[in-house]
Amino acid sequence: MFTRPSFATPDMVAQHELLNNVAALVDTGRVRHTMVQKLVGINADTVRQAHEIVASAKMIGKIVISRD
Repeated sequence: MFTRPSFATPDMVAQHELLNNVAALVDTGRVRHTMVQKLVGINADTVRQAHEIVASAKMIGKIVISRD
C-alpha cells in the first residue's frame, strides 16, 4: 500500500485515487469493517486481554486497541 509514496514513484497519485475509492465504498456501506470488539487504553493490560481473546480461538473478526 505504501510502496508508491515510500519510493516516490511517478504514479503516486494512484494511491490517492485508490484510497478515495475505498473511502467511497465505506461511506456507501458496500465495504464494512470486521471489528467486533474495541479495547481502550494502549498498555500491557489491554494488550494481554486482547491476546487472551484472540488465543481463545472463539473470536470472529478483529479486535482493536485504541487510545480513546
